[in-house]
Amino acid sequence: MKVAFVIANLGCGGAEKVLTLIANSLVGSADSIQIITFAKVDRPHFPVHRGIKIVSVDRFEVSKTLRQKLESNIIRISRLRRLLSDFDPDVVVSFMDRVNVVSCLASLKRSWRLIVSERSVPGHFPIGRFWGILRSLSYRRADCVVAQTKGVSEWLRKNTASGRIEIVGNPVELIASADSGRMEDSIHMPRKNIILYVGRFAWMKRLDIMVRAFYDLGSSREGWELWLVGDGPTKSEIETLVSKLKLSESVVFKGRLEELDSLYQEAAIFAMSSSLEGMPNALMEAMAWGIACISTDCPFGPRDVIENNVDGLLVANENVDEFSRGLQRLVTSSNLRERLGASARESCVRFEKSSILKRWHEIILD
Repeated sequence: MKVAFVIANLGCGGAEKVLTLIANSLVGSADSIQIITFAKVDRPHFPVHRGIKIVSVDRFEVSKTLRQKLESNIIRISRLRRLLSDFDPDVVVSFMDRVNVVSCLASLKRSWRLIVSERSVPGHFPIGRFWGILRSLSYRRADCVVAQTKGVSEWLRKNTASGRIEIVGNPVELIASADSGRMEDSIHMPRKNIILYVGRFAWMKRLDIMVRAFYDLGSSREGWELWLVGDGPTKSEIETLVSKLKLSESVVFKGRLEELDSLYQEAAIFAMSSSLEGMPNALMEAMAWGIACISTDCPFGPRDVIENNVDGLLVANENVDEFSRGLQRLVTSSNLRERLGASARESCVRFEKSSILKRWHEIILD
């Protein structure tokens, strides 16, 4: 069997990581594997098995006018169609919304099976009217559409011509360290009074809600710190808010970090205040480390990961008071933190990497 993967690039994003994991895991099961990118790839961010060939459509420039956009996408569809025809795959697996539309159009009147993976939050994270219409129509060509969450699958059924839809979450490493004994020991070690956030500084992450909720803890905030890990376009705005609320001594900006294990070992609480989420990788990783987690109940991912008051706390979306009350429960009760953390660790088994990759193998090799 020959399998081709299609994605815009092989950068550091979550979709790129999952696609690379799937492709690498198929080595030995598939006769030949190819990854086709829209952008030219000099060096993939995530390791790609040497038996996998990477080729490029080499069409990733930004078009300014409508005419340029139409011409560029027609060329992109044509080049992708030619590359796929030359490779002659049995299965094509496409990742990301606009890429999926191009893959569907490039696959018209071709015999290969087409699987598209919807990684965004459709309906809440618009891709533009033109692309939205194309998605609703072109997904009819896909033999299978893979959604990350139940909410996304329901949206796809209502708003696209998708036929078969499967729900497959993101994989999480239950053993986040090469030394599994160290991880198991750390789960039961005393944790520090740290509320941890890991992710981008972007408008949909609503870190202003987290900072204001932390401020509203009042005297309960004493002895606790809020650690913000990451970078992005709204960082300066959040820094200004922290200064305005006089929280500079208790809110720590850690920057972008590659190594997170030590933070997951230390933190007592993991917090996420997003207004939109796909499948929240950082939240799942924190739960795998046995951290008590709190998240807004935003569309769509958190409710697929957390069962409220069982393995974490879900609070009303975009509501500072509710988020603060949830934090208050956690910072004032070590028993609650321990109970939620232990349950979180157990519940993450369903997202364990080998289980998720097995589901992908079943879909691709069907």
